[in-house]
Amino acid sequence: ICCWLSVTFSLTLLVLLARFNRMTMDDFNFARIVRDHGFWGTQAYIYREWFGRVVMTFVVSAVHLLGPRMAQITPMVVYAIWYLVAVWCAYLLARRLHWQHTWMYSLLLASVIIYSAVTANTSIGEVVWWETGVLAYPPGLIGVTAMAAVLLTDWSDRAKMIAAAVLAFISGGFSEAMVSTEIGLLLVCIGLTFIFPSGFLARVRRPFCAALLGAALIFAIILVAPGNSRRV
Repeated sequence: ICCWLSVTFSLTLLVLLARFNRMTMDDFNFARIVRDHGFWGTQAYIYREWFGRVVMTFVVSAVHLLGPRMAQITPMVVYAIWYLVAVWCAYLLARRLHWQHTWMYSLLLASVIIYSAVTANTSIGEVVWWETGVLAYPPGLIGVTAMAAVLLTDWSDRAKMIAAAVLAFISGGFSEAMVSTEIGLLLVCIGLTFIFPSGFLARVRRPFCAALLGAALIFAIILVAPGNSRRV
């Protein structure tokens, strides 16, 4: 309990500092484009002139419609969602491994994972306090965490395949680094299902393949974006 409290308290303090946030850097660029082109026009403009991160563009544009105060609110909302998803994933893992005190371990594991991911970054401000950064990087990890949770559920094979494909597509659409890492990890996981042809890994081979298709689709969309050549 003390370990969980210390890690969670430290993470909470980091996120609560966002209360003093103001818009900065690309926040102003996105806000200006949304103002000049409208919500749907922004999707086309960014894809044509900037980059192919279509999911990130959609989310950032929607947040900017809510006004500059979202620079303070967005980090707290994003990390609260990530924590809830991480607890869900950790709980399913703990239950599958038959751990005692399932909820306690789930809360601790979720806190450690998120805190480690945040503090491992050399530019903490870009992933905790910068509005556009918070909407570009953590959401992809939230999607991957949710995908892992889906694979640990007792859902039907078809439901897992659909959810995994959708989550892989969405999480990959936040950044080029995210979708590249996602594809690499999925290829490794699929390979492991053939090395260990029985047990849990074998049962999630098809959802892994579905997720790979979703990731490959968003990768192609990002790759052919006209804005890529304009930024080089």
